[in-house]
Amino acid sequence: MYKSKTVYVIGAGAGVDIGMPTGNKLIKTIKQLLDFPINNSNWTDQTTAVYLASRSLSKNEAGNIDHLEAKKYVIAAQSIKGGLDLATSIDNFVHSRQDSHVTALAKLAITQSILDAERKSILYPVPSIKYPPEISFSNLSKSWLPLLMKSLNDGLTIDQLGRIFENLTFINFNYDRVLEFFLASAISRYYAVSDQQAQEIVNGAQIYHPYGTVGRLPWQPGSQPEVGFGAEDGYSLNEVSLGIKTFTERIEDQSAINEIRNSICSAQQIIFMGFGFHDQNMELLQPPISDTYAKIIASAYGISDSDCSGINSSVLKLCVTKYPPSAGRKLKLFESYIIDNQATCFDVMNKYQRTIRA
Repeated sequence: MYKSKTVYVIGAGAGVDIGMPTGNKLIKTIKQLLDFPINNSNWTDQTTAVYLASRSLSKNEAGNIDHLEAKKYVIAAQSIKGGLDLATSIDNFVHSRQDSHVTALAKLAITQSILDAERKSILYPVPSIKYPPEISFSNLSKSWLPLLMKSLNDGLTIDQLGRIFENLTFINFNYDRVLEFFLASAISRYYAVSDQQAQEIVNGAQIYHPYGTVGRLPWQPGSQPEVGFGAEDGYSLNEVSLGIKTFTERIEDQSAINEIRNSICSAQQIIFMGFGFHDQNMELLQPPISDTYAKIIASAYGISDSDCSGINSSVLKLCVTKYPPSAGRKLKLFESYIIDNQATCFDVMNKYQRTIRA
């Protein structure tokens, strides 16, 4: 249980240690999924889920394929494949293009990629002869997730379990359900409570996905299609893909943005895990007025020293926008300001665990 109001801002890099894709790997997978046949006569030869979903989108009111519309999706697929290598992220590419066919195809490919990645990750439940499939927590020894759980259960007794997410908010920029799936499984295992009880506790946590998710887990509330963790079938790819939001779509949902920004405003510490610090995402987080002077800890593994200097300014802006701080307050801010480009997410949780729990 956390003593200080804490916000975790989670990016794609936070999933690397369990096998989830980074931005570059996601781009590579999306390009493979969008390798559509160019020749119209070969359309029926292609049976990938993304291609078939695009054909479904191409149907007219009579339920027949509109070949002109289908061709637009083939052209859009070529366009995405040709331009993605020049994009900072798939989100940025879709936002910059403002094309309905590009947007729909990108969402389909992202959804398929993420569900496949969940299934291939080391978090995916392992079959057992004696027991139902369950997470092998021993396989997560190099992941930051068990360290997160340790920080949550430190000093927390089972009769206090309902308070485990007190003072805690997660802003998760990933499309997957890794965080929720892990936390429910970990709480159930550690406290020996039922899956249902653990899931209800996780449902009560403040977890925001600015760009949506690939469906909701079977035990999560909401109107999104129900999709099991890493599911291979049993869902409509078209329907599930609608749960993914572009940057333009997200910023139009002002109520959700306000909740995210309010959590930043009230935070006493902000912890960035595997976050890329892209301008559009920093803009989404940025409250109009802030004077919080939060403690900041960030994993910036692989980011150069010079780029970290630029990141410093945008991160500090999250905390200081209202008044120019006095010299004393400024010193206090910098004493609790850490952007570590030598630290992975695991390293941050391991190296700064006492600072984070303070």
